[in-house]
Amino acid sequence: MPATVYNIGPCGPGASNCYAMSVSAAAGRPAPHWDATFQETVSYKSCGELETCGPLNFRTHAWTLHVGDSFTDVPRSQPFYQKIETLLHNGITLGCSPTQFCPGEDVSRGQLATFVARSIARLTAAVPVSGTVGDQPYDCSAGGISLFSDVAPTDAFCKHIHYVASLNVDGGCEPGLFCPDASLTRLQMAAVVAKAIVEPGGDAAVPSVYTDAVTGRFYNCDPGSENFHFTDVPPGDAFCRHASYLWARGVIAGCSPTEFCPAGDVTRAEMAKFLVNAFNFKLYTP
Repeated sequence: MPATVYNIGPCGPGASNCYAMSVSAAAGRPAPHWDATFQETVSYKSCGELETCGPLNFRTHAWTLHVGDSFTDVPRSQPFYQKIETLLHNGITLGCSPTQFCPGEDVSRGQLATFVARSIARLTAAVPVSGTVGDQPYDCSAGGISLFSDVAPTDAFCKHIHYVASLNVDGGCEPGLFCPDASLTRLQMAAVVAKAIVEPGGDAAVPSVYTDAVTGRFYNCDPGSENFHFTDVPPGDAFCRHASYLWARGVIAGCSPTEFCPAGDVTRAEMAKFLVNAFNFKLYTP
């Protein structure tokens, strides 16, 4: 759908003291998803102490506002409404259907790989179709090569799965397998997202001892430490540092003030919160 543009004054090249507004449907989305773009151009002169003024200058500021109400199954009263709208606004997901997000459905490993790959690359088109995982080449096109026997080269998730594997974010469920249809626990999700934040450093780059300079939160996941936050993911647990790192960074809060509920499933709505907080996506940006 073409943009509808409203102008006050000629806002073309060199124009001044005007503003322009356009409202349009984003590519690939139905009518309920709208963005409004605003542009303001102001003219000014720089004057010295003797009121000697230089040439006329122009300053232009543009910003986009996301109108919202994009999914019929995500009303504004939904607890994760803003997180879901933010994921859509940043091009990470288009939903489970043209009009629905399916917020209560569990997230599969293949879906998570897709969302994380897009979050890292920011644009789906930037996720490469081919590359290497370690020293092994892959090609996610017809007749290409997949490094996972349960992921065909023509699978919609293929390039995303191999991309996160190439960045040491998720190497699969076991050697040679990715298990794209398997559901995720909260702890498995935490491990993937924590490694995505520190990519390409991989698992070793997620610290066992950490103090966040922004939130002031700190933890120590070394065995025997008493400086830990989640009572159900204590020091010595293989995933303590992943869950604790996300907590310290302000990505998650847990299922209670002191618990993470590591074995719980992850819904698509919860995934939206994980990713928006982890990658600092914004709904309204200048």
